Amino acid sequence: MHQSRILDDPSSAGALKGDTGPLHGSGECGSLRSRRLSHAEPADVPLQEALQALADPVRRAIVRELAGSPEWSRACGTFELGVSKATRSHHFTVLRQSGLVEQRDSGARRFNRLRRAEFDAAFPGLLALVLAECANRTGSTGSSGPAGPGGPGESGEVRASASTVGTDAPVGAR
Repeated sequence: MHQSRILDDPSSAGALKGDTGPLHGSGECGSLRSRRLSHAEPADVPLQEALQALADPVRRAIVRELAGSPEWSRACGTFELGVSKATRSHHFTVLRQSGLVEQRDSGARRFNRLRRAEFDAAFPGLLALVLAECANRTGSTGSSGPAGPGGPGESGEVRASASTVGTDAPVGAR
């Protein structure tokens, strides 16, 4: 497993002592603030884990929106993803644990930052490829919402053509 760092936020100190306050049911990433946020360092994340984090179209939509927003300007609840709060929380956790996103609590909201420079240092060109794929499928009009970058019914998955995949490998290994 890769190393991660724990972030403590003074704004959640009351919740750490058992004061639940107005944070429960806030509609943000997580309803319990008593847990600490652990953030993986992108350099410690295996390539397979990074690829799995970016394989999901909802997580790619989050990454795409964060790439187009100023750092620390987007709270979890501001993303129109078309999924439940629990699923939204899961997607942000996967992105955080794969080193793509850094989060911090400010009051009842959890703000996000795309760790572009750190991730690019660990996986040169991977984010650019993902963002270019999204831009190529949507054109210059922006995202198409929770159905995926290609529109309703499309998952937004990158598909390799037969000419780019070795044909001598077994089907399950491609």
